[in-house]
Amino acid sequence: MRHLLKTLTFVILLVPFTSSAQHWTEEEQELIDHIIMDWNAWMEAIEKNDIEIWLTKSPRVENAKWWWTEEGAPSDAEWVRRNWDMVRRVDAGWSDMRPVSILIHGNAGIVHFYGYWKANTKDGPVVTEAKRTEL
Repeated sequence: MRHLLKTLTFVILLVPFTSSAQHWTEEEQELIDHIIMDWNAWMEAIEKNDIEIWLTKSPRVENAKWWWTEEGAPSDAEWVRRNWDMVRRVDAGWSDMRPVSILIHGNAGIVHFYGYWKANTKDGPVVTEAKRTEL
């Protein structure tokens, strides 16, 4: 019986699962692609220890603000430079994003999504799920 359960479990894992994936409009997909490009540029900048890579590939609008969850109020673009050393010491990288909701109004878009980051710790790899909103 135990052998049968192991075999059945193995066979079930081989069968592809289907899920009802969301379908995004062209505009919505552009926002998703922009976030992916931004995160890839961030990782490239980390790997090459050159913040200018991210700043060049991910230009920001003037007076852009970030609100890091550990800070009491939104910060200006200098947040990136102030926290660069801290962030690059962490052996982590993003592994996936899963959009949940996208709202477009005029030329502004709000994307709610789950972001997944994998960190290599002394106890082995750890994946963190973050709920994110980007405008």
